[in-house]
Amino acid sequence: EKIALARGAEEIVGFQGSGMHLALFAPPGARIRHLLANDAHANYLLLDAVCGHESICIEARREVVNLPSLPPHGRAPIRADLARAFDGLEAAGIVPAGGRPDWDDAALDRAHAAALAGWPPVHPRTAEGEEPPASEEPGGG
Repeated sequence: EKIALARGAEEIVGFQGSGMHLALFAPPGARIRHLLANDAHANYLLLDAVCGHESICIEARREVVNLPSLPPHGRAPIRADLARAFDGLEAAGIVPAGGRPDWDDAALDRAHAAALAGWPPVHPRTAEGEEPPASEEPGGG
C-alpha cells in the first residue's frame, strides 16, 4: 500500500529516516521534502537525484543541552522542532501561511524534558556507575 502511494505521489514530505526510502518509488519529477531533525544524509539526496526527483532539506531540529553525559556516539540527542519544521514548510510554499497546527509548545517541551529525565540510561540490574552484565545467559560472563 505504501509503495503504491509513493508511486502516485507528486510530493513526499517527512522527517529524514527509513520511511523516506519510499521516495525511491515516486515518479521522476516528484518533489521530495526532507525535514531534518539531525544532520542531512547525503545518500537520500543522491537517491533523489538518481530517481529524477526535486529535493530540498528543511531544517527542523533543536539540540538538547545540559545533559549529564552524552550517548556512546558522542552527540547530544536531537529533538525535532515542530514549529521550525512548519516555518520551513511554509517558507517553501508547502503549507499555506498560518497552516501550522495549534499545539502547546510548552507542553511539548515538558514532555521532552520528562523523557530525558533518566538520561543516561542505566541498566536495570546494576547500580549507577557499574558496568552492565556481559551476558544475560545463565553462567554468562
